[in-house]
Amino acid sequence: MRYKVKRKSTLAVLLATLLASAAGTLPAKDQAAAREKAQQASEVADEAERDLALLALTQMSAYLRSLERYHVTGSVSRDLVLEDGQKLQMDKQVSLLVAEPDKLYMETSTAYGKREFYFDGKQFTVYLPALKYYAEFDAPGTLAEAILRAEEKHDIEFPFVDLFLWGTEHADFDAIEDAQVVGISQVNGISCNHFAFRQEEVDWQVCIKRGGNPLPLKLVITTKTLAEQPQYVAVMNRDTAPVIFGRDFSFQPRQGDMKIKFGIEDLKAAGKAGGKQ
Repeated sequence: MRYKVKRKSTLAVLLATLLASAAGTLPAKDQAAAREKAQQASEVADEAERDLALLALTQMSAYLRSLERYHVTGSVSRDLVLEDGQKLQMDKQVSLLVAEPDKLYMETSTAYGKREFYFDGKQFTVYLPALKYYAEFDAPGTLAEAILRAEEKHDIEFPFVDLFLWGTEHADFDAIEDAQVVGISQVNGISCNHFAFRQEEVDWQVCIKRGGNPLPLKLVITTKTLAEQPQYVAVMNRDTAPVIFGRDFSFQPRQGDMKIKFGIEDLKAAGKAGGKQ
């Protein structure tokens, strides 16, 4: 990987300051050599910090892929940019139940209504219970493959999508240009290590639970391709040992349910008929 150094870490700045200060007390002939050592120490500290952030990301990804089942609840906030440039923050609540590698049930809800998502390893279904409409497509394969297809082919925005991509061939870590250790923070009262990463089109941050279970508990993504730089913020709680025995991840139509064509325009029309989803 190649990284663009765009800022100095706290440790790098401290080392450089101390060594530069010490250089000022040396004879003139030795000051240039001391300043060069300060620059080298700063670069070493920067590299060490980037390596630490990337190592934490790798360990978190490996841990996520080791989980056979988990339940995630949380909230998602996304900035909506209006034509005049004003930003509105739209909130959504999410409950997600997963049995790896190919089972999922998810509910998303707003003040306007609820949607349900089902994936049983063969078929992906979206259901609008208030309207009793559902749409589905064939999606044999893993969760990551099904979710990417839902996004790319059917323009469905999927909350917490990174949970399924980290640690797989779909995670493009080579696109990371810079990595930084921000420090220690808290998410819902849980102590986390806070990291920041830069890519060409987005800046993003992740807070990873400290200790033996490196779970991501908060994700912030800033889009840099728009002047308004809208943000996406996901805050998560998780249970890594949920009881899911007997859970049916296949959608079963209920009385009065109506199947519609799986296309974003159809779903938009259905959403308008019953309020924003």
